[in-house]
Amino acid sequence: GGVPPDNDTQYEINNDAERSIFILCNLMILLASLIGDSIILISTIKYNAINLNKVMITVMKHMAVCDLIQTVFKVFPITFAFIADRWEMGELMCHVQYNISWVCSPVTVFLTTALTTLKLILVKYPLRTCAWSTRLGHRISSAAWVLALGWYTPMLAGIMFYIRDTIHFSYQSYSCNYDLRSPILPTWYTRYFLISTAVLSLLSYTTPHHTTPHHTTPHH
Repeated sequence: GGVPPDNDTQYEINNDAERSIFILCNLMILLASLIGDSIILISTIKYNAINLNKVMITVMKHMAVCDLIQTVFKVFPITFAFIADRWEMGELMCHVQYNISWVCSPVTVFLTTALTTLKLILVKYPLRTCAWSTRLGHRISSAAWVLALGWYTPMLAGIMFYIRDTIHFSYQSYSCNYDLRSPILPTWYTRYFLISTAVLSLLSYTTPHHTTPHHTTPHH
């Protein structure tokens, strides 16, 4: 696949039965996400089957799309890596697989927070919310995407500029990683990384979905 594995192979699953369990679990997650998100999108876009406020339905659509992106570009590649017991999807997909969660995870947190807030406003001010439109839902959701992209852009720039070539397949997570302990990473990146992940972790634990990507913390 063009992506080297890490040197630490102690986490490699050599037991076929154990790996089969992990493959089965990942396939269940994969199918559940694909079916669940597809049902939400089809029922809301084609049939208008969900009887909720237009703004909330629009936010739910964006959440389903975000989850589908992670399913296709993260869960599926990891499942395939479990089956092949190595990375076979090329270097480009390796970069995508790592970075996609750092965009989609905060989007999910922001949208979940927005949905919870909208529910509270809807209950407290039912008459005022009658005029809410689909456009407002797209604006709120777009703000979540822009905020997440703006937050992650400095981290992505640091990765691509300093440690792009350190991309590798990790047997610990059966996914792609960069060498975040590299001494060439500048101090600002380490501080930004630590503060950002701490804030995202705090936000994720105050919402119903725990979606913070789990990766090794960089050190100097």
